[in-house]
Amino acid sequence: MFLSAVCQAALAKSPHVRALENNGVRLLGQKINKYQQL
Repeated sequence: MFLSAVCQAALAKSPHVRALENNGVRLLGQKINKYQQL
């Protein structure tokens, strides 16, 4: 639910901002995966 809202917000922005947000979401996902593996 939260991720879909982030995706919709990203689609409404410029490609440069969208790329930065995609990097942020990817880093957040990596952190979540690390915590799940502990």
